[in-house]
Amino acid sequence: IHMQNACKIFKKKPEDVTSAERRYSKMASFMILYGGDYRNFGEEFLDGDIKLAKYIYDSFYEAYPEVAQYIEAKHEEMKKYGKVTTLMNMFLSISPDDDVCRGDEGKALRIAQNAPIQSAASMIAGCCLYEIMKFIVDHNMKSKIILFVHDSIEVDIHPAEMLQLASQIVPMMNKFPNEQFNMPVKADLVLGKSIGQEVTIEEIHCNEDFTEGE
Repeated sequence: IHMQNACKIFKKKPEDVTSAERRYSKMASFMILYGGDYRNFGEEFLDGDIKLAKYIYDSFYEAYPEVAQYIEAKHEEMKKYGKVTTLMNMFLSISPDDDVCRGDEGKALRIAQNAPIQSAASMIAGCCLYEIMKFIVDHNMKSKIILFVHDSIEVDIHPAEMLQLASQIVPMMNKFPNEQFNMPVKADLVLGKSIGQEVTIEEIHCNEDFTEGE
């Protein structure tokens, strides 16, 4: 996606995009979604080159006008109602005068455009967590869901259930958002004895009764 953004921003073919241009496009994408303006972007990532920063931002909005429309809509929603709606039509109360913003309207505007995006990842992961929990209960498993952080789910998998459950988690997490929200998602699976000791699992191959696999 960052290469695609770079192609649109710098109006180049993929083979002509430099590593620096891809990096700038990646950083600009995150800065925009987090509410940073082009001046902050130029100072922080482009050694003060404000002209280049403005070009990147203008080109991004030219390529993706819906992003600018989304940002403006969330700003107006916050100003008018003191809240913004999320992907699942829940709402988050936001005001420049609340305990978080403490009179900083700029901070309130940044939260207004970013919070629905951040909450969407958590909500989707939470729904996937429920699907995994149902699978565990329906199959009378001993494994337990023990932790949920932002868009990550930690499962304490019983050794005897390792192949069966581990082989199902990624398909469930990829399938649910696509079916419910038409949102393609690619989940990652890591296994380990504890947090910080995991290894990434690319594929799991096992027999039909999950007694053997690799």
